[in-house]
Amino acid sequence: MKKFLLFLTVAMLAVCFFAIGVSASDVYTTSANGESPLFYLRGYAINEAGGSICVEYDVNLEALEAYKAQAGEGFEYGVVFSLESNLVNGKPLDKDGLAVGEKVYKAKLSDLENSLITLIVHGIEEEQYAETIVMCLYIIDGEGVKYITGDETTSEPEVVSYDVVKEIIENPKPNEPVTPPAPPTPTITEVKVGDITYAIDAVTEPAWDRIKQQNSSIAEYNMGSSSDLSSIRAKANIIALGGWLINLPAASSLMSHYLDNTGTQYNIDIAEFMSDDSGAKSNRNKAINNALRAAEQLAVEGLTLNIGQLTEGHPMQGSLATQNWQYSLGSYFDDVDITNLTVTVVNGVKTYTADITYIVTDFYNWDTNDYNKFKKIVSPHDLHELHRGGVAQEFMSYGEITYKSVTWTEGQTVGQFAGIN
Repeated sequence: MKKFLLFLTVAMLAVCFFAIGVSASDVYTTSANGESPLFYLRGYAINEAGGSICVEYDVNLEALEAYKAQAGEGFEYGVVFSLESNLVNGKPLDKDGLAVGEKVYKAKLSDLENSLITLIVHGIEEEQYAETIVMCLYIIDGEGVKYITGDETTSEPEVVSYDVVKEIIENPKPNEPVTPPAPPTPTITEVKVGDITYAIDAVTEPAWDRIKQQNSSIAEYNMGSSSDLSSIRAKANIIALGGWLINLPAASSLMSHYLDNTGTQYNIDIAEFMSDDSGAKSNRNKAINNALRAAEQLAVEGLTLNIGQLTEGHPMQGSLATQNWQYSLGSYFDDVDITNLTVTVVNGVKTYTADITYIVTDFYNWDTNDYNKFKKIVSPHDLHELHRGGVAQEFMSYGEITYKSVTWTEGQTVGQFAGIN
């Protein structure tokens, strides 16, 4: 059963009782047995001579907050009544525009600050005692409107006689425990698209370990070399300078970082990478589209999820369109991370929103078995010898970009929705 809300402090309630001339001995209380229901009738005061009723409900605030959280938008609670003068939690109610039936009014309550709801009805004339009245709580959730009178729940405001109301008050019964709706849960937690497995709450890690395992030359740094390192380094500097002159800025910048001999991470500007190279953009779009298909299968209405890769991406070898980035990254790895994923369904159409992070990783090194000289100046083998000789150093290249609050409908691909250029 779902029972309902409003409140007043005990001190204010005492003032209300005093105001209508009811002594403490006129107030009876009962406790809920076992688990607390959402509402139960706690006590009452009747002043027949003064024409007033004061009814007190107790609320399980923890259960209420859980119920509200699951009910979502449109959740509302309050009181309905059919008498002319009314107070809830000590405050008069504005009934204008709140009619739900002839002489029956609905007053929406604000959020509770404590666990007490006090409904005080003034102006009961003696002849009304035998007439029918309405005085109950209501709740609105995803299942519609429910009304609570005493320990009963109905789909309509219950019109009862004053004697019945009095009987309910005088013989209160704890309501049945109310279990808030169970939160939605994913039916599946991982899915495979292509050769990548995606999972809820998986963290997509940069491919550091994978790259290191595939590049054993890292350990060769400063092991010594019989090559003429000074001559090779001078030629490498010519290559780096020439890159700037022939409009290969990224390639030149990475070569210069190699020759700096620091071994520190080089940060790739992904936006520039995508803008410069159509092959890079095509790789990105394919990776993100696959991640979107996985997200669509894992998304759950009412939940916000994070989706990551359990398996790492694969190398993008020979797919770049420009010499600038071919010489800069060559074969690189890409991965996708999806966070803050939500889905809504309207008229059968599923709309998804998420933050999408695209990640690029690469290890900058030179093939020790390649003796073909670049521009007849220096070979990859020569450049590797600089690393081996300790006068240049291989390094990690890394870049990521996050596209915030991307919205798409089921089956759409990059280019069919806004947010990813």
